[in-house]
Amino acid sequence: MLKKFLKIVSFVLIMTMVFSMTACGNTDDENNVNTGTEINKNYEENKGNEIQQDSDNGAKTDEESDGKNDDVKQGDNQQDKKDSKSEKDEKSDSESLGGPNDFKMPKDLGKTTDFEKFATADLDGNKVTNEIFEDYEYTIVDIWGTYCGPCIRAMPELEKIHKKYKDKGVNVVAFVIDAQNMDLSPNYEQVNTAKAIAEKQGATFKQMLMPMGIYEGILMEVQAIPTQVLVDKNGKRVTDLIVGGYSEERWKKVLDEKLKK
Repeated sequence: MLKKFLKIVSFVLIMTMVFSMTACGNTDDENNVNTGTEINKNYEENKGNEIQQDSDNGAKTDEESDGKNDDVKQGDNQQDKKDSKSEKDEKSDSESLGGPNDFKMPKDLGKTTDFEKFATADLDGNKVTNEIFEDYEYTIVDIWGTYCGPCIRAMPELEKIHKKYKDKGVNVVAFVIDAQNMDLSPNYEQVNTAKAIAEKQGATFKQMLMPMGIYEGILMEVQAIPTQVLVDKNGKRVTDLIVGGYSEERWKKVLDEKLKK
């Protein structure tokens, strides 16, 4: 019992030092489901600076891997032509970067002010790019952390929207901000924690790690989590950043209005 208590205390102290957590005030919008948890911008900026060299060093390896994939595709070129959409889906949403607890991040596509270009991994080690938006008119993007209570409480609301609107052209995806090491490689312990949280909350929508381009770009505008935003099929924002997240009812109003246009 004492060992368990000391382990919990140690974890809390570590997370406190890393993220310097402080609670934000309530939002003015009564339809927001949560208050936010402030994120430490100095930590995020340092993380982005430290990984630049690692990203450059990893580029050659990624290119070699891409070359091998191209050779395989050329060997079966006619089959690829018969089903180009299937090939596109494989590249954007199911290309393996390794296996659970043993995968790498794909080559970064550079800084992005929205979500119009990125390449990352989901929590199962599959490659995901901005192409994930293309098959939907709109996508709700949720930015959250495993240490953030309001983020976790927002998941069931998002899952309700995910189920009700997926067939209407609206998707939901999420980025986890604290499931990586300082060089942005996956932190498998935190990855598994994030997966367990999502499963417990019944969240079936895609959960992704943060690529450097988003850390250096749109995340610099995020003052607290959860933060949600609606994007179009090109990854361009069509709403402001929503600190605390909307309730199911508020999202229904926003989406119904957008879909009528």
